[in-house]
Amino acid sequence: MTGTTIAATHKPVLWTATDWNAFFGFGTNILVNMLVLTGLLRFVLKMPDSLVFGRILVRGEPGHDIIPELYPLPTEPVIDKPGKGAFYQTDLELMLKNREIDTLFVCGVTTEVSVNTTVREANDRGFRCIVLSDCCASYFPEFHAAGLAMIKAQGGIFGWVSASPLLLAAMDSG
Repeated sequence: MTGTTIAATHKPVLWTATDWNAFFGFGTNILVNMLVLTGLLRFVLKMPDSLVFGRILVRGEPGHDIIPELYPLPTEPVIDKPGKGAFYQTDLELMLKNREIDTLFVCGVTTEVSVNTTVREANDRGFRCIVLSDCCASYFPEFHAAGLAMIKAQGGIFGWVSASPLLLAAMDSG
């Protein structure tokens, strides 16, 4: 599933991108930080931190951008989120309510962190959430599975889990 595929359905698409600079005033590089803590990065690779990945999760840096295959259309807003959930200190709830959106199809990375947190925040605000399992990922397959299991536990305590082909077929049928 791509952003263009969803846009063709004429359904609103809103994107989020974690921007720690908006909240903390600095960027980070998780891998670089882990390696620097152990002293391996400069010793083994003999290169400055900024040449490895740049600062991730900071607007304007290579480690912040949405991948080209999913890049938002010019009419689709991108909401910078300073935390793990898409609602914390953002205008997402207001944007959804202004568009009279009450059901969210949630995709992203990582399943167990940002996706799960966003679904829980949305559920607390009265939104129905459907997580598209094949449009989410984790570094660890078992975390992905556990994250999806938590969302759909107890008959959908936080939301439901489906897959993109089912969503696209439902959208095509009207």
